[in-house]
Amino acid sequence: MTERSSSGVLLAGVAAAQRAVLRVSYQVHRRAHRAREVDGHVVGMAEVAGLLKSVGASLPGAVTVNLARHPFYDHQYDIQLDVAGRWSVGRKLRRLVAGPWVLGRLAARHQTFIYIGGQGFLVSALDGRERELSFLRSIGRTVVCYFAGSEIRSQALLNAFGEAHDMDVITTYQSQVAPGTASDAAERHRRALASAADRNADLIFNAPVDQMSYLERPTEPCLYFYPDELIGRRPDKWADLSGPPLIVHAPSSPIIKGTPLVHAAIKALRADGHEFEYVELTQRPNAEVIALLERAHIVLNEFYSFVPGVFGVEAMAANTVLLTSADPAIEPSLPEGAEAAWVVTPYWRIYDRLKGVLDDRQGMQSQADRGTAWVQQNCSRSASSERLVDLIDALPTSA
Repeated sequence: MTERSSSGVLLAGVAAAQRAVLRVSYQVHRRAHRAREVDGHVVGMAEVAGLLKSVGASLPGAVTVNLARHPFYDHQYDIQLDVAGRWSVGRKLRRLVAGPWVLGRLAARHQTFIYIGGQGFLVSALDGRERELSFLRSIGRTVVCYFAGSEIRSQALLNAFGEAHDMDVITTYQSQVAPGTASDAAERHRRALASAADRNADLIFNAPVDQMSYLERPTEPCLYFYPDELIGRRPDKWADLSGPPLIVHAPSSPIIKGTPLVHAAIKALRADGHEFEYVELTQRPNAEVIALLERAHIVLNEFYSFVPGVFGVEAMAANTVLLTSADPAIEPSLPEGAEAAWVVTPYWRIYDRLKGVLDDRQGMQSQADRGTAWVQQNCSRSASSERLVDLIDALPTSA
């Protein structure tokens, strides 16, 4: 027997064992819960730029489930499985046993399951969550898949798009930073995730170009759920523009965010006599980044993506001028008014667009205000929650 076939047999055995634990857990907890109504939301399974916590906070009474602690967010969740990281014996047991047991307990009590990212309660290396999604559907539960990035984005499809349009895209360099993301196994898993969602999800959120995928069903535009209390104009930061403006860049992954091109633009602008303060944060806690945005005038976000991303929304919420490659002419799922909310900046135009902003000091605040208003209307927790609830309530299975 080859190593690959042995691995397949092992995974099949694990899958069978997890299905058995899931069935037992569901029956035990269904009997215990028989007298009460099945309702409410479960939100999981991995934190992606604060999205899991934000979605959970947007739905009253929702149960949040997280697989692993995030290095940049210090959020608390209702259920923290802590199964990611080094594969110690304890983590293996928690992943193999606690995952299906918790899913069975939650399925006996809750109606709607919202999956953020690509992970699940069960080990899904073979089927892209097919077993658990089909189980939830079989007992009448509502399934929502919210895809957030590389877990669903096909490197093959997006690379082909980039070549057809003669432009670099996020996957152009992603394989150099994380070679495993370009493997055949990773692409098969993305196919499996898409297939399982197509067959079982009642509702799918995805950015169809930025996160180009094997999904065949129509999808809803991604929502951001950004806290309303953090969105607003900051007139104090614009009261005196006589000094050098503060430019901030905070890449989570410098190569795929375009950081070398940012460095080149900053160097050229300084050489041409422009005065400004430039601060770059890498691998820093989110709270530190948010605090810096309160002083920032200009934010340079990412330059190979077609949506603004969470950091872009954070920047506009804090009333800064955002430069990013997000482009409603390429990504059709962006809400109306996106073309005016930020300065659309392809990676080959960073110098030009940043120079234009620096040369127009009087126009900075107006641009920042447009971005803040757009975020309030389209990305706030209140607006996103209302949209999500409306969509779920409109599903036939939620009646």
